[in-house]
Amino acid sequence: MQHREFLKMFLAAHGALKAYLLASTGNANDAEELLQEVSSTLWEKFGNYDTARPFLPWALGFARIEVLRRREKY
Repeated sequence: MQHREFLKMFLAAHGALKAYLLASTGNANDAEELLQEVSSTLWEKFGNYDTARPFLPWALGFARIEVLRRREKY
C-alpha cells in the first residue's frame, strides 16, 4: 500500500517539482539529475511523511535542500 500511496502523490507533484528545479538551476540536465536525487530521498523518507499534511510542500522542502547542496558544491 505504501508504494501505491507514494506513487500517487509523487506523480501528482512531479510537474511542480521539475518546474521548481528547472527554475532554480536554469539547466534542464541539472534539474533532471536533481529530480532523481529528490525522488530517491522522498521514497526513503516517505515513512516519516505525515499524511495529514500536503505532499507537495513537503517534497519541495527536499528539493530546496538539494538545490542548496548543489549550489554549495559548485
